[in-house]
Amino acid sequence: MQKELKDNGLGNVEEQMTTNPIAARHRRFNLIDFAFLCTSFAIASWCLLTGGVLGTFLPANHLMSACIIGVCMGTVIACFSVQGCTKYGLDQYVLLRAPFGINGVRFPVTLTIVIGLGWNTIILIMLASGCVTIVDAIYPLDESTKPILLRVFGFLGVLITFLISQTGPLGMKILTRITTPLLLFIMFVMFYMLFTKVGIDKIFSTAPGSPWLDPKISYFLGIELLFGLAMGWWPFLGALGRLANNNRAYYWGFWIGNGVIFGLMAIVGGISGLIFNTFNPPDWMIPLGGFFLGLVCLGFLALANISSTVIQVYPCAMASKQFDSMSSKSWRFLLFLCCIPMALVATIIPELYYEHCPSILAFCATFFAPMCGICIADLVFLRKKEIDVKSLYCKAKGSKFYYWKGINWIAIFTSVAGFLFYLWFLNPITLEYGETSPFPILLNATVPTVAFTCVLYTVLTKLITIPAKKGGFK
Repeated sequence: MQKELKDNGLGNVEEQMTTNPIAARHRRFNLIDFAFLCTSFAIASWCLLTGGVLGTFLPANHLMSACIIGVCMGTVIACFSVQGCTKYGLDQYVLLRAPFGINGVRFPVTLTIVIGLGWNTIILIMLASGCVTIVDAIYPLDESTKPILLRVFGFLGVLITFLISQTGPLGMKILTRITTPLLLFIMFVMFYMLFTKVGIDKIFSTAPGSPWLDPKISYFLGIELLFGLAMGWWPFLGALGRLANNNRAYYWGFWIGNGVIFGLMAIVGGISGLIFNTFNPPDWMIPLGGFFLGLVCLGFLALANISSTVIQVYPCAMASKQFDSMSSKSWRFLLFLCCIPMALVATIIPELYYEHCPSILAFCATFFAPMCGICIADLVFLRKKEIDVKSLYCKAKGSKFYYWKGINWIAIFTSVAGFLFYLWFLNPITLEYGETSPFPILLNATVPTVAFTCVLYTVLTKLITIPAKKGGFK
């Protein structure tokens, strides 16, 4: 395997599948490779799903601007908060030891693993739903058979993800080079079908099926959901960013894939969700594209979903290495552990889980907004983008990041405070804004939460941590 990886220009296999820094000479993802990686990661059905959710309560003009504004703002903050990964070749979860401590890092790691696997499960259920739709279109199924097939295809999706993920970056690089051109083709085909088959007049005259009472609330909620999901790339692209061979490849690849392409695909899903009054892509693809073209698009998206799950399982497995009991386990074993919860949900409660997709979207920003604020404050404002990499791997009491028994309670407190601050603005379960929130609704929930945690962490660090000579701050 090591020889095979080197033959494919991926450097040293041990560096790719451990938490050790990747040497600059072994970061072989150039701009095109990383753009393909980000595009394949972002362009799967969750783009269509996210946009489709907006299409159920926003008209077309508001939907388009909400997608663009939300994605652009979210990618700016996410990209700004993970720049240390590319600079030092570090996994994001290793870098988190600086603000949270050698042992305290398990707190954000646990949250990101849960959210990452939760998102993967949604993708796999969409994959299974698309496969059921394909089978039903070719050979009509009984209603009692569809739930069974949904679970079978869901399990097969997990199995395929597990098998491909074992190749690590090699599998991602090869897979994304195949899937990305196909997915871009699908995107342009669906745009063409929407504006020719449906028509511009109908698109902009169709009212959403489930609008909120206040159009302004609907609009800013749409921005918030896209903002939250764009920031949801934060831990995973931080882990993948260390594979990029330079900052140019990372930043432009990030913007092309997770910015521009993701926003365009969300608009496709949003308009389709608006016209067909459903956020589930398999429900509108055949009615939109016709029997043959619809089946082709569903097939390509099934492949895209596998690509996304493979890309996302990689950083989740890497994150699990932050736990001492998992650090020495084999790569295959870690992948197997990550796949177990996905398989259980996809085979036991896929329908129930899928129904709560909008709330899961909102929870991305609920957890990641405070994390981004802390990372920006710690790495950019307090450490001036300079960090002692050796101390990140030292778990002894003398480590700069040992803090208080390995935990920086300032970061933990700030995370919890940021989470509660977000809930003050928006309830991610009911998607209702709080009546007592102190700022205008224009600010949404994510922006003030990032700002609040950034300021709070900076102030508490200067008042408590630095005087206590903890954290290695200069």
